[in-house]
Amino acid sequence: MRLQKERDLEFVGVAGANLWATRKLLDKIGANKRIKSADMAILVNHLEEGFDDSLTVTSAETLAQRGAIEHKLTFFEWEYGILPFTDAVAAILPAKVIGRQNNAILTFEVPQRGFSANINVRFPLVGTRGGWLQGFDELFHELLVPGAILTIAQTNKPNVLTISFKETAERVEDVLYVDDSKKKSKFAFGEMTIAVAVDDDYLPTRNRIGNIRKVKFFEFAERKNILTLIENIFVGFGKEVGSKQAPAYRLDFEQLFTVISVYRCVTRSYLMNTLTEAEQCTLVSGATGTWECRVELTENERATSTSGYYNDEDDD
Repeated sequence: MRLQKERDLEFVGVAGANLWATRKLLDKIGANKRIKSADMAILVNHLEEGFDDSLTVTSAETLAQRGAIEHKLTFFEWEYGILPFTDAVAAILPAKVIGRQNNAILTFEVPQRGFSANINVRFPLVGTRGGWLQGFDELFHELLVPGAILTIAQTNKPNVLTISFKETAERVEDVLYVDDSKKKSKFAFGEMTIAVAVDDDYLPTRNRIGNIRKVKFFEFAERKNILTLIENIFVGFGKEVGSKQAPAYRLDFEQLFTVISVYRCVTRSYLMNTLTEAEQCTLVSGATGTWECRVELTENERATSTSGYYNDEDDD
């Protein structure tokens, strides 16, 4: 009670592993310089709005009893070293100790590679922001690839969890990454050695999503508007079925989900709800999951612009 009154101290422990940190130290643990916390909070806020579908197959009670969950890394999660604070993740994480607790510091270990990382859990705030875990940057980039299938499990220590994965024979794929080498970030493709089990639907190879070069990169502030993302993805990946006067494009739901997961955190239920409520989007075939989107982008928004886009010439 006494420490809570200190302005520069914050409780970041869990039951059975009490821990306090200064604000300056907390800012350094699991720090993510590539994406602001305010932007990240908005990109995961749909989880707090009723669109968390992580318990569709298995209940929270069952996951808590198992003490483990399986998770497939999206490109966005892998690239920026984050995991959304879903109901499934919450089922195996220790709960808050103090009601107004905003953060908890946990250790994630990878026993099969002798790797560990301190992770900052940003608890969701009801009605204000979604939650997420940050600080996986090095772990994901050193050991894993987009689409990797992980098992996250509890240990006998309340503040320590493990990450494990199935190792496979090596193969090389041309995989998407974010090139930050110049003033403006852009998408690029490069050879990546894959030696872990992956879900190929989540693996962003050039063969699968090469058309992303036709879609704007989008800064984080722009990614908050999911409808703008959807329209641009339809233009870049969809089959044109409209006219010059009334442009329209058709695209399968799963392909749309794969591409939009490159840009931000999203759940299938949130994406489906957005499509259903959007006046410009219509379900064409429930059997194939094909949607049609009538697009009226401005000239600056269209994929014909070269500013901020990935071009084939960039490979040279």
